[in-house]
Amino acid sequence: MTAATRTVLAAALCVVVTVVWLATGGGDFWPRWVYFAAGVLLLGGFLLERALRVASVRHRWLALDAAAGGLLLAADLAVWALSGGGYFWPMWTTLGVSLIVGLHAWVVSRPPGARERELGERVAALTRSRRGAVDRQAAELKRVERDLHDGAQARLVSLALTLAMAGDLLQRDAARRKAAAVADGGVVDGGVVDGGVVDGGVVDGGVADGGVADGGVVDSAAADGGAAGAGAAGDRGVAGTGRGAATVDVAGSGETDGVDKALRLIDEARAAATGALDDLRAVMHSIHPAVLADRGLGAAVRALALDLATPVTVTGEPPADLAPAVETAVYFAIAESLANVAKHSGAAAATVRFERSRGSLRIEVTDDGTGGADPARGTGLRGIGDRLDAIDARLRVDSPVGGPTRISITVPVEPS
Repeated sequence: MTAATRTVLAAALCVVVTVVWLATGGGDFWPRWVYFAAGVLLLGGFLLERALRVASVRHRWLALDAAAGGLLLAADLAVWALSGGGYFWPMWTTLGVSLIVGLHAWVVSRPPGARERELGERVAALTRSRRGAVDRQAAELKRVERDLHDGAQARLVSLALTLAMAGDLLQRDAARRKAAAVADGGVVDGGVVDGGVVDGGVVDGGVADGGVADGGVVDSAAADGGAAGAGAAGDRGVAGTGRGAATVDVAGSGETDGVDKALRLIDEARAAATGALDDLRAVMHSIHPAVLADRGLGAAVRALALDLATPVTVTGEPPADLAPAVETAVYFAIAESLANVAKHSGAAAATVRFERSRGSLRIEVTDDGTGGADPARGTGLRGIGDRLDAIDARLRVDSPVGGPTRISITVPVEPS
């Protein structure tokens, strides 16, 4: 439950008890104690959230101690005022709280002992080494993505374009050859060549296969392999040779079949190159999205929101000087959260909010879906937690059954 929701509920409760008091005839204003209880709860939640945001563990405990003491002192002062004043007994509470918080602050301000210093130094060294390893890994992944983008992807694009141009040239060449054959006066496939039909047709007025040429029998006329007029009679002379025409037909048909097969192979090769290019782009996006490197985390999240079917509103702006490893981890955490919204929540709308506070960046992904998200039951939220652990970020999932779902990511940010 957010602070705004708690405030609205407390205000509604106060209004209700006030109406009840008025309806019962007034008298002693007892709703003041309801106001008191609601105020204590709201103040306690506010102080607790502020104390938990302190980065240092030693100072966080001091902040929690001060928050508890402040809440107790505020409650005593409210009770004293609501009960009519009189003897100022809350001064003893003030004195006790001041002594306890002051003693705690003195302990925290003292230099740590040898053992504590050694442990602190080791923790600091491990933190630096892990941060360095994470940064190097992020830089290496970014380099791999750039190499794939500038190398393999460019070559696959060039291959696809070359195959497309080769297919186009082959089609043009085949069309040009066919047009040239038609221009010579004959149809290539079974058509007329020099005024005669090639296969079993009339050649110069005579029948090619044993037919009569102008009233005379053509001796040994063969359409598929010899002179058509070995002994023809008639005033039209020799019927001519049929082999050349038949050769044009066969060669033209075979050439067309070869061109069709070559075009099919080129189309298959082009489709394979395009598929490989799509797979390569997907791998590059999973390594390090190009929009994240070019435009930053805020623009990358907004571009991601535009691709979802569920309407997503992005508010706020993350710091521009985040480390590459932090940007990548936060981006993929938000991407997984929005993917869960689109696939599982049934939400009508979602919101991504960036909020910069002292020493930390807070990201909230909320939706109005059915709720029930549990990191223990799915690999997606567990994967988000593992990725955020590497950058010392914290993940909190608040998803009651019936909704709404709120995923909070808190990332420590060094002051610039």
